[in-house]
Amino acid sequence: MKYVPIAALLAFSYYIILPNTVKKFFWPEKIENTPWFLFFLLFFVHEFFYAIFNLILYYIYKSDNPFFEQFKVHNEEWPWKQNPEEFKILFKRSMKRICFNQFIVMPFLLFMNSVVLKKMKLRVDIDSFPSFFELIWQIYFFTICDDFLFYWSHRFLHWKSIYPFIHKIHHEYKITIGIASEYAHPIEFALGNVLPTSLGMMILGSKVHAFTYAFWIGEKLYKTTEAHSGYQFPWSPTTLMPFKVTPEHHNFHHLKFTGNYGGNFNFWDWICGTNTPSYLKSLESKQKEKKN
Repeated sequence: MKYVPIAALLAFSYYIILPNTVKKFFWPEKIENTPWFLFFLLFFVHEFFYAIFNLILYYIYKSDNPFFEQFKVHNEEWPWKQNPEEFKILFKRSMKRICFNQFIVMPFLLFMNSVVLKKMKLRVDIDSFPSFFELIWQIYFFTICDDFLFYWSHRFLHWKSIYPFIHKIHHEYKITIGIASEYAHPIEFALGNVLPTSLGMMILGSKVHAFTYAFWIGEKLYKTTEAHSGYQFPWSPTTLMPFKVTPEHHNFHHLKFTGNYGGNFNFWDWICGTNTPSYLKSLESKQKEKKN
């Protein structure tokens, strides 16, 4: 509980201070070429947040500080400690695939997306910049849509006939780290990551402002990077979300390869009975510890 004020402050900074700062100092008053503006906006936001979150995690990993290590969600050694040579090979392979997704697949998808967004009449003007309440309800709607499509696409990718050819690449990380969040086959990157993220925006169309969509991309990147980080920090703003899929929840997915398919919330795993038995046992033991 002592970290709740920090989590609330971080959430306040992202949801209140950041939008007002962008509107006042950075959002252009006149935008003529909408597709190119949307392309560069979304590309910059995606690359910036993915880089900054993983740079922070890199510092935490390398520091090996007991303060941070107490929040690990597993008792395993980090992959670079378990088998340094094997990790070097995996890391190099990861960087090649991540760069391909980030700088080849992503620009193509964003260009197509930005053209579609213009036809959908996504708002870009500063006069209709989203209010706090508009931002909140649309981000919540995006989260629900993303959670639904991610869960079912994730389960589909685990289908035995498909898994070895696409999703198995992502599961090369049994002990996950931040960069693993976007280490995936290009098909999975497009259908399992980008499409669920975009679903809510495509449904709402002209009701959405470009800032809201970019804001959501930043939030989604934080959530997925955190889920793969191997840490469950009590000061994270996501701790304020009820029924949230935690890094521990996703860590069990990578350890067991099946079950725990949820992305944002744990609704579908509970409804469909796909929580892994070992994860449920872990929850039971923690509940017993709290009672004692």
